[in-house]
Amino acid sequence: MFSRKINKLYITFFIFIAVMVIFLGKKYEFHITNLYEYTFHRAPYINRVFYTKLRVINPKNSKDDLYKKLIMDKNYEDRRWGTANFKRPFEHQISINYAPTGMQNYISFIKEFSDKFSIRKGELSDQVAEKLKKFVYYNWLKGQKSPEFEPDEVIEEIMNKSEKDRNPEDLIYWFVNYKCACGTISETSVALLRELGFRTRLLRMSKERNKQIANHVFLEYYSKDSKKWVMFDAMENLIPQRDGKLLSALEFFLNPKDEDNYKRTKDLYPHANPGSSIWFQINGPIKTLFFLTIQ
Repeated sequence: MFSRKINKLYITFFIFIAVMVIFLGKKYEFHITNLYEYTFHRAPYINRVFYTKLRVINPKNSKDDLYKKLIMDKNYEDRRWGTANFKRPFEHQISINYAPTGMQNYISFIKEFSDKFSIRKGELSDQVAEKLKKFVYYNWLKGQKSPEFEPDEVIEEIMNKSEKDRNPEDLIYWFVNYKCACGTISETSVALLRELGFRTRLLRMSKERNKQIANHVFLEYYSKDSKKWVMFDAMENLIPQRDGKLLSALEFFLNPKDEDNYKRTKDLYPHANPGSSIWFQINGPIKTLFFLTIQ
């Protein structure tokens, strides 16, 4: 009799577990799939994420101080993956099958970066960030006009690596030697800013409201001078300002026409489309996703 009760308890327990698994599986199917992809497969880097929470930022809600925290709190940084290590031998920095001329271009770029910025390491000023933004922008323009290589198996190798298996230096090699777009430019900027000691976070822009799509990629760094996060878009050569004060992306996109450069030139930032969203996440494969819809 006693054993029958135990068996009934076990059966009830397993039925409960089965129901919970089915319920959670349906509710978090997208999350579970992403976690599986992150762990076992080389899915696109945007999708290899287990989103536990989605927060839509509402600056007009006076009871929600998240908007202000995301601008001012330096702890809302992005630690998606490792930092570059330029102290290693150059042949150990690159994990892809590089070309000898491509490696020489990479070495020249890193040495130029070191010559220009090594004495400013740890300074973390807006002046240093502005100088680095111009450095990345002009090197990108140079690569757009005369890239060393056309897209080939090296690009394919980088793209096929999972994010957690890539060296940041691989993406810098791509930036230096090939034509590239906003994602590679921003990853290069992140690696160089981190090398100087800055906290950074990568932001994406989606043309659709609250969608995890990267139609444009840029970043923010935490400004020691301004004591807040500041938008940094090297491809557009932009660190936005309003009345001479640097802006976070969360401030800038509330009204791009208030940006100082627009007031002078009437040239609107090309990605500031009403109804679009900017979004980013914090830390690792399990994270909270933050959205701000552009008005």
